[in-house]
Amino acid sequence: MPEDVRQERHSGDPKSSAYGGKMKKDGGGGKYSAGKAGDEEGYTVVDPNDPNYDSEAENGTVEVEDTIFDKIIRGDIPSKKVYEDDVCLAFHDVAPQAPVHILMIPKDRDGMTQLRYAKKKHEELLGHMMLKISQIAKEQNLAEYRLVVNDGAGAGQTVFHLHIHLLGGREMTWPPG
Repeated sequence: MPEDVRQERHSGDPKSSAYGGKMKKDGGGGKYSAGKAGDEEGYTVVDPNDPNYDSEAENGTVEVEDTIFDKIIRGDIPSKKVYEDDVCLAFHDVAPQAPVHILMIPKDRDGMTQLRYAKKKHEELLGHMMLKISQIAKEQNLAEYRLVVNDGAGAGQTVFHLHIHLLGGREMTWPPG
């Protein structure tokens, strides 16, 4: 596949890449990632600079790359906030895929660049986020809606900071993409 030049953006397009890298046709991870689901038994090279890197898997402190969501949390980039507390932040997506398209993110990633890195200690955070999304959906007058978590570049994830998409306001088709 020829290397495409891609703009840094957040979207559900599986061909988009915030990092400008090539995607593998079979949906595997990046050069140093653990690969696609089901490949867990093989030898894996760990690269602390890989966006999929789980810092808790190692015994040192590793700097995690700053994402657009970190900048939104700090207020460096403006957002149209829907909900905020000490734990999470919800805001309208800048490239909406439905009449209502809201992103819910944890304020502290705590090693969760992707849902696959969630641990027992994240249970309360993830539950809190789900309950708040339900509350937001009611406030947005959504009787029916879809929640999406893209886990990995092959699944359409372009920002490696765990986030949940709340989509509503139109009929959703299946399969989603």
